[in-house]
Amino acid sequence: MTAQDLQGIEISNDPATGLERKIYLKEFSLRPFENYIKTTFEVRYFKDGVDATSNRLPSYEKTLYASDNENVNPLTGQLVSPEFEGGVGEYTFFLAYAENPIELYGLIYQRAVNADQARQAFDI
Repeated sequence: MTAQDLQGIEISNDPATGLERKIYLKEFSLRPFENYIKTTFEVRYFKDGVDATSNRLPSYEKTLYASDNENVNPLTGQLVSPEFEGGVGEYTFFLAYAENPIELYGLIYQRAVNADQARQAFDI
C-alpha cells in the first residue's frame, strides 16, 4: 500500500443526508515528543459514485489522533475496549511500524476505517 492508496477511502454514508462519503489523506504527522500520531483527512460527499461536494455541501476536514489513551489489538491494530486483555496503546502500536512506510500506509488505512466503524469519527 502506498500514500496514493489513502486517497478516496470509502467510509460510512453521511448520517444526515445518506450520501456516500470518501476520505482523502491530507496530513500525517508523527509527534514523538508529544507521544501521538496525527492524521488529517478531507471528507467529500458522493452520490452514485459522482462527487456531490459543492458550495452548498462543502467538504470538511477531520483529524484523528493516535495516542496511548486508547488501546488496540496488538495483532490487528483494531480499537478495543479497556477490558480487552493484552491490548496495547495505539501510539505504541503505530510506532512499531514507523520505520516501514509500506506497512504504515496500510495501518493508516485500517485506522481510518476502524475509527469510522467504531465511533463514527468522520461525522460532523
